[in-house]
Amino acid sequence: GCPHEIGVFLGFPCQDVKAFMEYQEKISGARSRSQVERGPKLLLNGYWKVYHNPDLASDIFRRYDLARMMVMLVMLDPRWVLKVFAYPPAAEP
Repeated sequence: GCPHEIGVFLGFPCQDVKAFMEYQEKISGARSRSQVERGPKLLLNGYWKVYHNPDLASDIFRRYDLARMMVMLVMLDPRWVLKVFAYPPAAEP
């Protein structure tokens, strides 16, 4: 797999990346699941596991969904590229 830190570069909130990494370290260092105390409270699960600020995460999830939809539209109809790059429309002089 890829390092968990990549989440920071993908726009995941640092607090969530840190909480996930710390919990993964506890799990990997334990001999059994029973030795691991409960991890941080999972508030939301989407593109990543959200442990802090679910409102911010929900907003980012919506933005990722929109970006994904735009990429799919461009792949299905390349003329959409012109529309994507024309948004927001340039102000007329």
